[in-house]
Amino acid sequence: MNGIARLVSSGHLDSATAQTLRENYIFLRTLESGIRLMNWTARHDFPTDGQSLKRLSYLLGSEGRFSVAAHQLPATVARVQKENRQVFQRIFSRWLDHFPQLS
Repeated sequence: MNGIARLVSSGHLDSATAQTLRENYIFLRTLESGIRLMNWTARHDFPTDGQSLKRLSYLLGSEGRFSVAAHQLPATVARVQKENRQVFQRIFSRWLDHFPQLS
């Protein structure tokens, strides 16, 4: 979160985008915690079967902050990842414009 604050204070990120990144970070960390709690062998793999998605959805909702229906969970995760990717590409493409030797 300190990195996001630094990007805002240096003018590389507006406050609305910073808030989106903070929320997305918390969501993805909560998602990761839920996956770990499910006690899988592959603790970082996103589940694809319906029963596991229901369990993960329940765990996210039990955190009190995120309530996502099981059938909406894959699309929600994809949206959050896409938002993050777009922000990072926007930030770092501007940065690379200043240092073309790194491209």
